[in-house]
Amino acid sequence: MGIDKFALTLGLGIGIVTSQAIAAISVPGYEGELKTQVEFREDIKDRDSIPFDTYLKLDIRDLKGNSDLHFYGKLWKDLGYGTDWNADIYQLFIEIPFENKQSFLSIGRQFISEGFETYIADAVKYTHKLKNGLRYTFYLGKPRFFEPNTPDGDDFLAGFKFDYKGYFFGFEHLRNDGSVKKSSFVVGNYKYLSREFSYYTRFEIDAAHGEFVDANFGFNYYPTRKLRINIETEYYDPSYTYDSFKLEDPIFSLFSSGRQLRFTQSSYYDITEKWQLFESYTFSDLQRSEKDNGHLAKAGFVRDTWFENGLIVYGALLYGNSWVGTLRGLEFGFTKWINSKLTFVGSADIARYDKITYGKHWANAFYLRGIYSTTEFSNLELGLEDRINEDFKRDMRIVLRYNYLFFGGKDRSKEEKK
Repeated sequence: MGIDKFALTLGLGIGIVTSQAIAAISVPGYEGELKTQVEFREDIKDRDSIPFDTYLKLDIRDLKGNSDLHFYGKLWKDLGYGTDWNADIYQLFIEIPFENKQSFLSIGRQFISEGFETYIADAVKYTHKLKNGLRYTFYLGKPRFFEPNTPDGDDFLAGFKFDYKGYFFGFEHLRNDGSVKKSSFVVGNYKYLSREFSYYTRFEIDAAHGEFVDANFGFNYYPTRKLRINIETEYYDPSYTYDSFKLEDPIFSLFSSGRQLRFTQSSYYDITEKWQLFESYTFSDLQRSEKDNGHLAKAGFVRDTWFENGLIVYGALLYGNSWVGTLRGLEFGFTKWINSKLTFVGSADIARYDKITYGKHWANAFYLRGIYSTTEFSNLELGLEDRINEDFKRDMRIVLRYNYLFFGGKDRSKEEKK
């Protein structure tokens, strides 16, 4: 479900026309966000492409009564290939409150995330919260997928979730193109044991296939104001995770894929108000008969002089060792405030790999982004990226983006206080 990627002039025109049209709607209140991005890219096969994306997120409050209308969609095209334009609608639903806003009924296309993966579905969802703190949710609908070549067949999604004082229990049934993907039960909780210590758990079992799907156990320990320690153990399949808003892929990895058992530990220590040290260690073990495990360790610093010089810098050393080779790396980044209009963000990742299959070689990724505030609620971004990853794949991008926030009408929160 790729979310976030013709010319900039067209995007700006869409933003102006859209904001003017919204301002003409006679409703008590509305707010929204427009993102337009054009990307000039030379990919690993030396083909030039120009992806163009415009995203619109709009929330209309108290639409002719006491309900909210939500919209989120994308207009996109690759200007380097073909002539077809496409429109993806991720959200278009109305939310109706009941019983002094202790219950909510939402109808339409929406994000469903109730203790499981996040889906986009044409669904009906009902949530109710009791006075004793118990909250329950039921949902029923048809999931939608926007990846190319995804069949749109016999798809079905249904489930429920109960929450009570940090504990939750849920069930979800998913059918994709006529076949049952899972009928899973999930249970977990998040709890503070003291001011310094908290923990969280999550376990998922697929009853349809008799499989233990996913498990998480972690805790956070903050013994002092300067020291923070986090530890997590996961049993999961990373192929199910997706970060749609990440512009570049990391060049530092454990070369891992498939179901695995992973242990992660990290800590942060504030030496002074301006200096911070951090470290992390990750161990992964692929769940198969061969000896497939990997280690990735990182140690670095952050220097924060934002209020004095408008500058934050960080740097770290990395070492990785897995079943396919080793890596030694360095990462560096900064955020620099120039003035009220202009800010720069940059990063550099450099790694030396020694792989069994490829031998010794370098990988790197350099990124620089400038953010210029055109108004109080809009800005322009220009980003340049050049990379060679660990498999010799070259990628070069120039990204131009326009972001615009808009709102109007009455503030419902103030109206409710009267």
